[in-house]
Amino acid sequence: MKKELNSKKFFSLLAFIALIISGVALLISKIFFGNSTTAVVLNNTAYVLAFVVTAFSALNYVKTKHSLVWTIIYIVAVIIVVVPLVLSMFKI
Repeated sequence: MKKELNSKKFFSLLAFIALIISGVALLISKIFFGNSTTAVVLNNTAYVLAFVVTAFSALNYVKTKHSLVWTIIYIVAVIIVVVPLVLSMFKI
């Protein structure tokens, strides 16, 4: 029997991976008192994965509203999260 990986299962898997990476990043930062580059990279990776999962869930909610206002609010919210994330990645 072939298992099909639908979007809900895929994003649930991403959420699980983000949780694991967040936990590892927290442990590493506590062990090295927050000075570890590895902890920062893991934390940023977990943040991006968590954002993708959240944005996907929010998009599904917005699709049920069938309204341009909800779509615009969604787009603005995504931009508000993505811009600082990208700026911090380039240390701007």
